[in-house]
Amino acid sequence: MTGLSTLSDDLTVVPLPTKITYDVKVTELAVEGTYEAITVLIDEIPASGSGELAADISNLHAFIDVGVLLNLITGRIIIQTVTINVDFTSVNLNLEDLVVCGDPVDWDSVNEDAKPVFDQFWAENKEEVEALVKGILQEVLEVCSTAD
Repeated sequence: MTGLSTLSDDLTVVPLPTKITYDVKVTELAVEGTYEAITVLIDEIPASGSGELAADISNLHAFIDVGVLLNLITGRIIIQTVTINVDFTSVNLNLEDLVVCGDPVDWDSVNEDAKPVFDQFWAENKEEVEALVKGILQEVLEVCSTAD
């Protein structure tokens, strides 16, 4: 089954200081379909296979908080802060018959390691991701505010 079981979200805007908060919770998000391995998409690591795919993530919780400065003199909106938190309970992936570097993928091992690997990645890269998102949001605001 493809879809999600429960989705709840909350968008909060606080006028002064201007702050936008978006909080999303999904009990279970599932995707099913077919795939065909394309080596180029995986940093040129030799991969082959095609067939059914199934992926689901349980108890996904994503939270973004954006602090905004509204400059009334220039009319510019400036993103001051971006805080992002992402958490989930588990991930289950299965791409039937996928072979990477000549070996079939051990999906049980991948799924078991997904949460701790993500947690480590997030701990090491959270600030960089937040800075990247802040830059993208600021750029979008600049483009939108100068568009005729």
